[in-house]
Amino acid sequence: MLGAVDTFAAASQHCDIVERLSRVTPDQQVRGVWFAMLHDEVRRRGEALGAAFDAEVGAPDYVTFRMYPVADYLHRLVVAGASVASPERVHEGMRDLHRESVRYFARSVVGRAFVSLIRFSQTPLGLFQQVARSRSHIATYGRWLIEPIATRRTRVRIEGEPVYVESAQVGGILSVCDMCGVQGRIESVEMLGPNDGIVDVSW
Repeated sequence: MLGAVDTFAAASQHCDIVERLSRVTPDQQVRGVWFAMLHDEVRRRGEALGAAFDAEVGAPDYVTFRMYPVADYLHRLVVAGASVASPERVHEGMRDLHRESVRYFARSVVGRAFVSLIRFSQTPLGLFQQVARSRSHIATYGRWLIEPIATRRTRVRIEGEPVYVESAQVGGILSVCDMCGVQGRIESVEMLGPNDGIVDVSW
């Protein structure tokens, strides 16, 4: 990991985080569980890495189901992505963190209880549809629209999402397939704007 004050600045040279944060509004919020999952995933990659990450962005102090500004989460996610990969590969880091943190959470005691409440189907399509319907319980902004195009393939249309569609959300989409015990494949990602895009996924 880079020096404590350097990681965010270095990562900002390889993503649009400064401009992105300027567009985020105070009413755009996410649940505290996302902060906890992110910090836990960084720590699982090494005690020293986790300590350095906490030193830069602050130790997590979030109530699981309370809403917090997504701007704070974005800042932490970019630093985490650059820390576990590199500033040049910050998008790769964000994608992997979102995929692995959700997958690990789903295997935890709390996560299994949560999944059992929301999952009505063992198929990725069913779970994608449930996630889309549950969006308002996860964040105060944006939406997912699920557009099936084949038996084992769908488009996930993501609208109004400041947490990087092209990387973090791709990781989250792959984690849905992981939770269903199938191998997901991203066929394409079409960006329609900085916060909007269509992810074509098969399994």
